[in-house]
Amino acid sequence: MNYSYVTKSPKSGTPEFVSGLISELHLTPASVIYSLGTNNGAELMPLARLGAEIHCFEPHPAYKPDLEEAFKDFPNVHLNFAAVWCENTKQELLYKNQYRAKNGGASLIIKQFQGSEILTDTVDCIDIAEYIKTHSNTIDVMFMDVEGAEYIILEHLLDTRVLSSIAHIYFEDHYAKLCKTDMPKELSIYCLQLLDVIRNLGIELKPW
Repeated sequence: MNYSYVTKSPKSGTPEFVSGLISELHLTPASVIYSLGTNNGAELMPLARLGAEIHCFEPHPAYKPDLEEAFKDFPNVHLNFAAVWCENTKQELLYKNQYRAKNGGASLIIKQFQGSEILTDTVDCIDIAEYIKTHSNTIDVMFMDVEGAEYIILEHLLDTRVLSSIAHIYFEDHYAKLCKTDMPKELSIYCLQLLDVIRNLGIELKPW
């Protein structure tokens, strides 16, 4: 197998990039968008103004007031203040650097941000496959930035046969960051094999 991870484009994950996707992918107000790891949601504003149906998931408590303010006039934007996961549960969210700081580094699985001092909150987690089956028959675009949990999420979407209902997937690959933790070699190989399985099914994973 040709193992490789998805490298991030310097222009992806911005409002300008998303504006370009609207014309490139022929997105309309009837389009369905999922944002896994929304952060402050700034990049979604062009889609919100378009009128697309947007489902956002963000567990970081510091972003809640920002998201509520940004999208208060957009009934087409559905805010879920929870992490995406492979089951409905509660789990520890681990923070990078300062507690609850808006640093984009909160993670469900990367436990080596803080060394011996790990700062956490307990957050709600949503079974993303179950949510999709309940709310959406098809998804036009999924953006995924879940700080290392992307492989667990992708495998869950694959196993539940939801992945094939998503037309375009843009995800931030944290494989290199995972390799800096104490990730076992078997897990490293598993991550890369999973990407190859998905690609062999004809599903393209694009950088976010």
